[in-house]
Amino acid sequence: MKKLLIALAVLLVIIIGSPAVIGSVAEEAVQDSLGWAAGQAGEGEVNVTAESFEKGWFSSTVRYRVQIGEGQLQAALLEATEMLDADSLPQLVVETKLDHGVLPLSTLKPGLGSAFSTITLETADAQYQLPGTVFSNIGFSGEVNSVYVLEADGTDIGDTRIDWEAGRVEVVASPASGRVMVDLDSDGMVFTSSADNTEMAVGKIAIFSDQEPSTPGFYVGTTDISFESVTATTGGVELFNFGPITVDGTSTANGDLMDVDANMSMDFAGAPMVGDLSFNMKLLMTGFDGLALESLSETLASVDDSLPADAMYMLVEDDLMTIFETGFVVNMSDFDVEMDLGRSDTSLLVTVPPMSPGFTWPDVLQAATAEAKMALPVALMDMAIAMNPQANAAIAMGLLQRNGDNYEMDAQYEKGLVTINGAPFPLPFPLPADPGS
Repeated sequence: MKKLLIALAVLLVIIIGSPAVIGSVAEEAVQDSLGWAAGQAGEGEVNVTAESFEKGWFSSTVRYRVQIGEGQLQAALLEATEMLDADSLPQLVVETKLDHGVLPLSTLKPGLGSAFSTITLETADAQYQLPGTVFSNIGFSGEVNSVYVLEADGTDIGDTRIDWEAGRVEVVASPASGRVMVDLDSDGMVFTSSADNTEMAVGKIAIFSDQEPSTPGFYVGTTDISFESVTATTGGVELFNFGPITVDGTSTANGDLMDVDANMSMDFAGAPMVGDLSFNMKLLMTGFDGLALESLSETLASVDDSLPADAMYMLVEDDLMTIFETGFVVNMSDFDVEMDLGRSDTSLLVTVPPMSPGFTWPDVLQAATAEAKMALPVALMDMAIAMNPQANAAIAMGLLQRNGDNYEMDAQYEKGLVTINGAPFPLPFPLPADPGS
């Protein structure tokens, strides 16, 4: 009994005395998480600053500010909003009450703390309290699990009315492991402009992504995105209506290499000239150098679109050389489009074997192989020829051959020679001799 009482007393001391100690640890966890999150957005893209951390015995209050820094995101926002300078961009101010201790009083869940937050949007001359509340839990490892809960409501901003249904976003972020998980569900929203009598309705949205860095350092995981529908009308007349849209993909690490398996489908109602259509695509990419591919993607995302082609190539040359030296396979096994005029099918397979250090681009063309197949409805080709008679040249040259209700193409590429429907089409530049000949 004595040992039991001592154990209970020690436990009581830990539970009651831990808030002050763990409050300091929680403060460090918050600071680490903020710095890590800003870094994940890209250097200088997002600046997150903790303005205050008022520590109490059982709870603390945190206030931090989120600003858009100089970079691609800022440039895109300035262009989209037609604002003149970065000082005009709004900022987010997050107020958080953090309950800490081994068993935080608000949830009694073990961890460094639990919290609820409200968000304010600040502009140059006004403040707007954003709807919804963020509930968070900080684990002993510093992992933050946050849930943003949004109840159905609406608001007016100038001439635009925004009505939204209930929504929920869960985010799990671990600075220690680098893992980021996002799970979003929204029952939809409607934007109505009284200025030009237009309306855009977005149906249910679901987004799930779970990514973490592989041993080599590039991120891998799963992503699933779906939109029920997106519809726009003006004056009661429908402008477009597409959906559902689904995208799912999985990336995995195979040593230093990355494999990507992706699928996409979309329906579109009333497309101009072709009516209702839907398409599906399956894409498999294997054997890519993961770090080089990730670096290439980041460079292309941040580069100025007006940059000359030769200057852009200089920025990506090293990554491209690494990717091609490693070799890769791209297999678009299916790209089909269903429409009122019929169904088209396309497939593409490109294989680049590992290249020797110091290779040249003609070396790649000599070593690479490719296959492509296409089937187009006769009705679609007839419409294309009626709109532009020069489209008939593809049939006259034998690039497309009729087979029943379709025009078909069967193309292969190997050692610099393109063969289409059995006819050779040599490349317009010389290639080095085959090393194996």
